[in-house]
Amino acid sequence: RVFISDSWESLSPIPEDDVLLPLITHDNVTPWQVSEHLDTRVLYPYDPSKEKRTLLDMTRYPSAMNYLESHAEQLRGRRYVVEGGRQWFEIWVPHKPSMWRIPKIVFPDISVDARFAIDRSGAVVNGDCYWISLADIGREDVALLMLAVANSSLGKRFYDEVCGNKLYSGRRRWMTQYVSRLPLPDPQTEVASQLIQATRKLLDSGVAPDQKDLARIDELVDAAFAEPIRGGGQGPATLF
Repeated sequence: RVFISDSWESLSPIPEDDVLLPLITHDNVTPWQVSEHLDTRVLYPYDPSKEKRTLLDMTRYPSAMNYLESHAEQLRGRRYVVEGGRQWFEIWVPHKPSMWRIPKIVFPDISVDARFAIDRSGAVVNGDCYWISLADIGREDVALLMLAVANSSLGKRFYDEVCGNKLYSGRRRWMTQYVSRLPLPDPQTEVASQLIQATRKLLDSGVAPDQKDLARIDELVDAAFAEPIRGGGQGPATLF
Protein backbone atom coordinates (compact mmCIF):
# COMPACT_ATOMS: atom_id res chain seq x y z
CA ARG A 1 0.00 0.00 0.00
CA VAL A 2 2.97 2.30 0.49
CA PHE A 3 5.36 1.26 -2.26
CA ILE A 4 2.92 0.29 -5.02
CA SER A 5 0.33 2.50 -6.71
CA ASP A 6 -1.33 3.24 -10.03
CA SER A 7 -2.11 6.83 -9.03
CA TRP A 8 1.22 8.46 -8.17
CA GLU A 9 0.22 11.46 -10.26
CA SER A 10 -2.44 12.35 -7.70
CA LEU A 11 0.25 13.13 -5.10
CA SER A 12 1.83 16.49 -4.50
CA PRO A 13 4.73 16.46 -4.77
CA ILE A 14 5.02 13.38 -6.97
CA PRO A 15 8.00 11.11 -6.20
CA GLU A 16 10.73 11.45 -8.80
CA ASP A 17 10.38 9.33 -11.93
CA ASP A 18 13.79 7.75 -11.39
CA VAL A 19 12.53 5.86 -8.34
CA LEU A 20 9.11 4.93 -9.79
CA LEU A 21 9.63 1.78 -11.85
CA PRO A 22 7.01 0.02 -14.01
CA LEU A 23 5.53 -2.97 -12.22
CA ILE A 24 4.15 -6.14 -13.77
CA THR A 25 1.18 -7.58 -11.88
CA HIS A 26 -1.08 -10.53 -12.67
CA ASP A 27 -3.44 -8.10 -14.42
CA ASN A 28 -0.80 -7.31 -17.04
CA VAL A 29 0.13 -10.87 -18.04
CA THR A 30 -1.64 -12.70 -20.84
CA PRO A 31 -0.47 -15.85 -22.60
CA TRP A 32 2.68 -14.97 -24.58
CA GLN A 33 2.72 -11.22 -23.88
CA VAL A 34 2.94 -8.66 -21.11
CA SER A 35 0.89 -5.51 -21.60
CA GLU A 36 2.81 -2.59 -23.12
CA HIS A 37 1.00 -0.21 -20.77
CA LEU A 38 1.97 -0.73 -17.14
CA ASP A 39 0.01 1.81 -15.12
CA THR A 40 1.15 0.44 -11.78
CA ARG A 41 4.58 1.54 -10.56
CA VAL A 42 6.67 0.68 -7.53
CA LEU A 43 8.70 3.15 -5.50
CA TYR A 44 12.04 1.37 -5.72
CA PRO A 45 14.81 2.95 -3.61
CA TYR A 46 17.61 0.83 -5.06
CA ASP A 47 20.06 1.21 -7.92
CA PRO A 48 18.75 -1.09 -10.70
CA SER A 49 22.15 -1.14 -12.39
CA LYS A 50 23.79 -2.92 -9.44
CA GLU A 51 23.93 -6.70 -9.18
CA LYS A 52 23.46 -6.62 -5.41
CA ARG A 53 20.83 -4.59 -3.60
CA THR A 54 22.33 -1.08 -3.30
CA LEU A 55 20.33 1.70 -1.68
CA LEU A 56 20.16 4.94 -3.64
CA ASP A 57 21.27 8.22 -2.10
CA MET A 58 17.74 9.26 -1.22
CA THR A 59 18.82 12.85 -0.48
CA ARG A 60 18.75 13.20 -4.26
CA TYR A 61 15.04 12.34 -4.26
CA PRO A 62 13.40 14.76 -1.82
CA SER A 63 9.87 14.24 -3.13
CA ALA A 64 10.14 10.48 -2.72
CA MET A 65 11.50 10.91 0.80
CA ASN A 66 8.73 13.37 1.61
CA TYR A 67 6.23 10.70 0.58
CA LEU A 68 7.99 7.99 2.61
CA GLU A 69 8.13 10.28 5.64
CA SER A 70 4.36 10.70 5.38
CA HIS A 71 4.13 6.93 5.98
CA ALA A 72 6.98 6.80 8.50
CA GLU A 73 4.89 5.51 11.38
CA GLN A 74 3.74 2.49 9.40
CA LEU A 75 7.15 1.84 7.85
CA ARG A 76 9.10 2.27 11.08
CA GLY A 77 6.69 -0.18 12.68
CA ARG A 78 8.31 -2.93 10.64
CA ARG A 79 10.91 -3.67 13.32
CA TYR A 80 12.25 -6.64 11.34
CA VAL A 81 13.50 -4.23 8.65
CA VAL A 82 15.65 -2.19 11.00
CA GLU A 83 16.72 -5.27 12.97
CA GLY A 84 17.75 -6.80 9.65
CA GLY A 85 20.23 -3.96 9.16
CA ARG A 86 18.22 -1.92 6.67
CA GLN A 87 16.89 1.61 6.55
CA TRP A 88 13.33 2.01 7.78
CA PHE A 89 12.07 2.99 4.30
CA GLU A 90 13.44 -0.04 2.43
CA ILE A 91 11.38 -2.76 0.78
CA TRP A 92 11.57 -6.09 2.61
CA VAL A 93 11.97 -8.60 -0.20
CA PRO A 94 14.97 -10.49 -1.54
CA HIS A 95 15.98 -9.37 -5.01
CA LYS A 96 18.86 -8.68 -7.39
CA PRO A 97 18.01 -5.32 -8.99
CA SER A 98 20.10 -5.83 -12.13
CA MET A 99 18.13 -9.00 -12.98
CA TRP A 100 15.01 -6.97 -13.73
CA ARG A 101 16.61 -5.63 -16.91
CA ILE A 102 17.28 -9.06 -18.39
CA PRO A 103 14.48 -10.63 -20.48
CA LYS A 104 12.40 -12.98 -18.37
CA ILE A 105 9.46 -15.37 -18.49
CA VAL A 106 6.66 -14.03 -16.27
CA PHE A 107 3.51 -15.84 -15.14
CA PRO A 108 0.82 -15.26 -12.49
CA ASP A 109 0.84 -17.28 -9.30
CA ILE A 110 -2.88 -18.01 -9.73
CA SER A 111 -4.84 -18.18 -12.99
CA VAL A 112 -7.44 -20.43 -14.59
CA ASP A 113 -5.35 -21.03 -17.70
CA ALA A 114 -1.62 -20.82 -18.30
CA ARG A 115 -0.45 -17.24 -18.83
CA PHE A 116 3.27 -17.42 -19.54
CA ALA A 117 4.83 -14.43 -21.29
CA ILE A 118 8.25 -13.02 -22.09
CA ASP A 119 8.99 -9.53 -20.79
CA ARG A 120 11.77 -7.51 -22.42
CA SER A 121 10.83 -4.14 -20.91
CA GLY A 122 12.97 -4.45 -17.78
CA ALA A 123 9.95 -3.94 -15.51
CA VAL A 124 9.89 -5.10 -11.91
CA VAL A 125 7.69 -8.14 -11.18
CA ASN A 126 5.14 -7.99 -8.37
CA GLY A 127 4.77 -10.70 -5.75
CA ASP A 128 1.57 -12.04 -7.35
CA CYS A 129 3.67 -13.37 -10.23
CA TYR A 130 6.68 -15.61 -10.66
CA TRP A 131 9.49 -15.09 -13.15
CA ILE A 132 12.39 -16.98 -14.70
CA SER A 133 15.36 -14.99 -15.99
CA LEU A 134 16.64 -15.91 -19.42
CA ALA A 135 20.10 -15.53 -17.89
CA ASP A 136 19.33 -18.56 -15.71
CA ILE A 137 17.86 -20.50 -18.63
CA GLY A 138 20.98 -19.80 -20.67
CA ARG A 139 19.54 -20.06 -24.18
CA GLU A 140 16.69 -18.10 -25.74
CA ASP A 141 15.60 -21.03 -27.89
CA VAL A 142 15.09 -23.13 -24.74
CA ALA A 143 13.10 -20.26 -23.18
CA LEU A 144 10.87 -20.18 -26.26
CA LEU A 145 10.30 -23.94 -25.96
CA MET A 146 9.40 -23.50 -22.30
CA LEU A 147 6.92 -20.77 -23.20
CA ALA A 148 5.31 -22.88 -25.93
CA VAL A 149 4.91 -25.96 -23.74
CA ALA A 150 3.59 -24.02 -20.76
CA ASN A 151 0.93 -22.25 -22.84
CA SER A 152 -0.08 -25.32 -24.84
CA SER A 153 -3.02 -27.66 -24.41
CA LEU A 154 -0.56 -30.45 -23.63
CA GLY A 155 0.99 -28.34 -20.87
CA LYS A 156 -2.42 -27.79 -19.34
CA ARG A 157 -3.27 -31.50 -19.48
CA PHE A 158 0.09 -32.35 -17.94
CA TYR A 159 -0.47 -29.89 -15.11
CA ASP A 160 -3.92 -31.31 -14.33
CA GLU A 161 -2.72 -34.92 -14.40
CA VAL A 162 0.59 -34.50 -12.56
CA CYS A 163 0.12 -31.42 -10.36
CA GLY A 164 -3.62 -30.88 -10.16
CA ASN A 165 -3.67 -28.04 -7.64
CA LYS A 166 -6.91 -26.17 -8.31
CA LEU A 167 -8.50 -23.57 -6.10
CA TYR A 168 -11.96 -22.02 -6.31
CA SER A 169 -13.53 -21.59 -9.78
CA GLY A 170 -10.92 -23.80 -11.41
CA ARG A 171 -8.00 -21.49 -10.69
CA ARG A 172 -4.63 -23.20 -10.88
CA ARG A 173 -1.54 -22.49 -8.77
CA TRP A 174 1.55 -22.00 -10.90
CA MET A 175 4.09 -22.44 -8.13
CA THR A 176 7.72 -23.38 -8.72
CA GLN A 177 7.17 -26.92 -7.45
CA TYR A 178 4.62 -27.46 -10.23
CA VAL A 179 6.09 -25.42 -13.07
CA SER A 180 9.47 -27.09 -12.61
CA ARG A 181 7.81 -30.41 -13.43
CA LEU A 182 6.54 -29.36 -16.85
CA PRO A 183 8.25 -31.41 -19.59
CA LEU A 184 10.58 -29.95 -22.19
CA PRO A 185 11.23 -31.56 -25.59
CA ASP A 186 14.74 -32.05 -26.91
CA PRO A 187 15.59 -28.66 -28.47
CA GLN A 188 17.88 -30.33 -31.06
CA THR A 189 15.11 -32.10 -32.98
CA GLU A 190 13.67 -30.75 -36.21
CA VAL A 191 10.16 -30.42 -34.77
CA ALA A 192 11.48 -28.51 -31.78
CA SER A 193 13.27 -26.15 -34.18
CA GLN A 194 9.98 -25.53 -35.97
CA LEU A 195 8.26 -24.93 -32.63
CA ILE A 196 10.93 -22.40 -31.63
CA GLN A 197 10.53 -20.56 -34.92
CA ALA A 198 6.73 -20.52 -34.65
CA THR A 199 6.92 -19.19 -31.08
CA ARG A 200 9.42 -16.49 -32.02
CA LYS A 201 7.25 -15.42 -34.97
CA LEU A 202 4.20 -15.26 -32.71
CA LEU A 203 6.03 -13.07 -30.19
CA ASP A 204 7.59 -10.82 -32.82
CA SER A 205 4.18 -10.10 -34.35
CA GLY A 206 3.19 -8.14 -31.24
CA VAL A 207 -0.46 -9.13 -31.58
CA ALA A 208 -2.56 -11.69 -29.74
CA PRO A 209 -2.46 -15.06 -31.52
CA ASP A 210 -5.61 -16.29 -33.23
CA GLN A 211 -7.00 -19.80 -33.02
CA LYS A 212 -5.01 -20.87 -36.08
CA ASP A 213 -1.76 -19.77 -34.42
CA LEU A 214 -2.63 -21.58 -31.18
CA ALA A 215 -3.62 -24.74 -33.05
CA ARG A 216 -0.26 -24.69 -34.83
CA ILE A 217 1.62 -24.35 -31.53
CA ASP A 218 -0.38 -27.23 -30.03
CA GLU A 219 0.31 -29.38 -33.10
CA LEU A 220 4.06 -28.75 -32.90
CA VAL A 221 4.20 -29.33 -29.13
CA ASP A 222 2.47 -32.69 -29.54
CA ALA A 223 4.79 -33.61 -32.40
CA ALA A 224 7.90 -32.56 -30.45
CA PHE A 225 7.12 -35.06 -27.72
CA ALA A 226 6.25 -37.80 -30.21
CA GLU A 227 9.60 -37.45 -32.01
CA PRO A 228 12.37 -39.84 -30.90
CA ILE A 229 15.00 -38.12 -28.78
CA ARG A 230 18.76 -38.61 -28.90
CA GLY A 231 19.73 -41.90 -27.31
CA GLY A 232 16.55 -43.70 -28.29
CA GLY A 233 13.01 -43.73 -26.94
CA GLN A 234 10.36 -41.06 -27.11
CA GLY A 235 9.23 -38.21 -24.90
CA PRO A 236 10.74 -35.24 -23.05
CA ALA A 237 14.48 -34.83 -22.83
CA THR A 238 14.29 -32.92 -19.60
CA LEU A 239 12.05 -30.91 -17.27
CA PHE A 240 11.74 -27.18 -16.64
